[in-house]
Amino acid sequence: MAEIKGQKINLVEFSVSHYLLARALETKKLVEKDIKVVNSSDADLAAAYKTSEATAVVTWNPIVSEILGAKDANKVFDSSQIPGEIMDLMVANTAVVKENPNFARALVGIWYETITKMNAAGADGKAAKEAMAKASGTDLAGFDSQLASTKLFDKPRKPSPRARLLGQRWTACASSFSKRNCSERARSPLTPLASNLATSRCLATRPT
Repeated sequence: MAEIKGQKINLVEFSVSHYLLARALETKKLVEKDIKVVNSSDADLAAAYKTSEATAVVTWNPIVSEILGAKDANKVFDSSQIPGEIMDLMVANTAVVKENPNFARALVGIWYETITKMNAAGADGKAAKEAMAKASGTDLAGFDSQLASTKLFDKPRKPSPRARLLGQRWTACASSFSKRNCSERARSPLTPLASNLATSRCLATRPT
């Protein structure tokens, strides 16, 4: 991280990757103007890293695993260093939930049923994870490595204060990253239904 100043950083602009970069820069008392953000599609990040033009990228699994497979790649910061800050949330419009409570119950039920299938012992659990791995563009080993760095909330629970706060922040578009591309529809009140703590997003660089 000490060598990141002045580099071009490829990432999906205004995404959680952008937030991770901001937090990583803070650890070295740097700000975004100290680097140059290069807006890139997530589908292009692995290929971009293979070129001499890209010296640093921020992305997530399974792309992370592919990039870190390069001999000159170094993981300099990841979301495990900011625990509890990056979450995958399932949310629903609050008005829709109030008008259609069975809809919310169905979504939450599907969430926990899916996790139960993933955690099942033997062939059933393996088959479920293999299907999900294929859908996410990786194999079973790659999917298991992603699960190893993600805390799945596998029991029904009320949304945590942090999850509620994140929902409120999304509603208000308080983040400077989301303000620029926040639609009117996204401004409506949202209710967190379930969440995961994700620690599989990382900033990788090569020596310059």
